[in-house]
Formats: sequence, structure tokens, C-alpha cells
Amino acid sequence: MKSRITLLPLNLTLAATVFAAEPNATPSPEPTSSPQVANSSSPEIQSVTQLDEDYEAAYNRGDAKAVAAFYTNDAEYVDEGGNVVSGRGDIEKLLVEEFTTNPGAKLKINVESIRLLSPDVLVEKGIATLAARDRRQGTSRYIAVYTKRAGNWKISQLTQTLSREQGNNQV
Repeated sequence: MKSRITLLPLNLTLAATVFAAEPNATPSPEPTSSPQVANSSSPEIQSVTQLDEDYEAAYNRGDAKAVAAFYTNDAEYVDEGGNVVSGRGDIEKLLVEEFTTNPGAKLKINVESIRLLSPDVLVEKGIATLAARDRRQGTSRYIAVYTKRAGNWKISQLTQTLSREQGNNQV
């Protein structure tokens, strides 16, 4: 199965409650205001916000192993085409392929909202922008579900959808 990873930060095991893409929303590459984050001062939200920054940095280094480490062992990634990749090992293989075919690509994560569902589960929505070295750029919306396991937040589900405005500009 050939899938393209644009973001790969978060996967949804609680998919039934959170998979709804916002079809009429118009994404902007740079948010004009702060993300809508419920209780943004909570340690959980702060931890995941830091993980987003660390994920972006690992992706921008092209470090497949480091990016895959953000996922649970049983994580699931669903790309813009609906292709599913299950398990951290397969996600890492997909990342290796992505970094080989698109070296030097840079990821920018723009968080729109984070919502704590329980002490051990939170949902993040946002926009991921991937810029290739040749200056082509692709944008997709994502929904990520983080779960806390052994005291650490990990991505258990990540689902991406194409942005209507960017559908023809994917890298």
C-alpha cells in the first residue's frame, strides 16, 4: 500500500466520536488568533502542545524513527485518500518512504483546537502544511487522538483530509 504522510502526528481509536471533518470550513495556513483550547493552562494541554513542536522538529529533520516514537504501538494513520496504516512499525516504514521520496520537506502544524475528553484521552484538530524543497506546498486538515499510556501522551489515531482549496497542490 502506497500512502503519503503529510503529518502523522495523531491517530484515532475513538474514531466514531471525532472523525467528522468540517466540510464548510476554510483553512488558513496561519491562524489569525490563538487556538481554541479548552483549559489551555492544564498540564495535559501544555504537554501535547510541546509534543506538537517536537513532532514538527523531528519531521523536519527527516527522522522517521523519532517521528514514529510519537505513536502508540497500535496506532492507526488514515491518509487523505482513506488508506489506513496500522502499527508504529508500519508508520515508521511509511515515513522512511516519505523522507526518501520527498527529502527536505518541511512540516508546519497549526493547531486549531485541543479538547480533553478524559484524563487519558484528548483530541486535537488542526491544519498541516508540508512544503517541498521545490516550493510546492500541500495543506490538509487533521484530527488526532492522543492517549496517555504509562504517564506519556502518544498519538493513537491520526486522520487527514484534503483541504478543498489545496486539493491540487499536494506534494
